[in-house]
Amino acid sequence: MAKRKESRAKYSFSTGEKLPTVAIDEVEYELRLDIAYAELLRLQDVGAKLTAIAQQPERTEEEEAKLGSLLKETIPQMLVVPEAVAEKLTDFQRLQITAIFGELVEERTVNPTTASVKV
Repeated sequence: MAKRKESRAKYSFSTGEKLPTVAIDEVEYELRLDIAYAELLRLQDVGAKLTAIAQQPERTEEEEAKLGSLLKETIPQMLVVPEAVAEKLTDFQRLQITAIFGELVEERTVNPTTASVKV
């Protein structure tokens, strides 16, 4: 078996990386950190909408319903999970998964303005 040579590269990437998981009812489901960049941007837009509505001191019933709807529709885009399992999650659990996903994406993001990688 060939021995891998120690790399002196400034940055190192792995294409065979195991995705992080979230356990729901003791079953692990992978977070979709391998999504396309365009999809990631779309999820960030949804996150901004969620934040804008959530931070309002008073919300209408329509805005409350929109919060729940946004959370519900984003989970399958962030987590490899059967629909039946996703349906059982509460809005608070969906919010927690969204926060975890956002933190992991943030940790792995390249900052184009400084060309540095967060690790």
